[in-house]
Amino acid sequence: MRLFGTGKVYEFGTPEYDTFLPPEKRQPGSRAVIWVDVHKVGTSCGYSIPFFTYKAPRMRLHTFFINKEQQDFDYSCGQSSSSSPVSVSDSSSSMVVVPKQDSTALSDSTSSPSPKLPPEGQGIKNYWKLKNLNSQDGLPGLLFAYASPKALGDWRGRGISFKPDDESPSSKTLASANRGRGLVAIFASEKVVADVGKVLVGFGAGVLVTSALARLWAK
Repeated sequence: MRLFGTGKVYEFGTPEYDTFLPPEKRQPGSRAVIWVDVHKVGTSCGYSIPFFTYKAPRMRLHTFFINKEQQDFDYSCGQSSSSSPVSVSDSSSSMVVVPKQDSTALSDSTSSPSPKLPPEGQGIKNYWKLKNLNSQDGLPGLLFAYASPKALGDWRGRGISFKPDDESPSSKTLASANRGRGLVAIFASEKVVADVGKVLVGFGAGVLVTSALARLWAK
């Protein structure tokens, strides 16, 4: 499916983001809401799309980002409770200009203090800053979410966790795969038999023709 339209991006930390995706509905790792006014929808035939059996939602991404967000929360709690906060970088006290995102509360002239981030390699905002500032083809990505002073939630305090994914193939899937391999083997063996048969028939026909020619030559 291909959607044609005009999009708006509401990043984490904007009022619109919280309106469309309140904290109780937000999933770990969510960084923006993409609103698209669609004027055309294109679909493909899908004739060659194979059937897939739904097993369960995959939680690997949730598990990865819930740990990242918890690092941000724990670090901010440690900083607020410390009498002498440790600066992570020289830019931790700088001001970040918030880009205009069609927001009633944000404008180009609005600025907010950049949050103190955990050490490099920890926390989701550091991850956003490293991975999501630009796309792979160089287009701009996140403009504000990684520098938003808005605190991330305490997932551990809320008792939220995710079990590791069960990525083992089901017995039904294995049976189907074995059945498919069996059919391939049958088809392959039939092809071998057919090829051998053709060789034998050709050899027999050659012997008969040779015998007939020998008799004619003898006469």
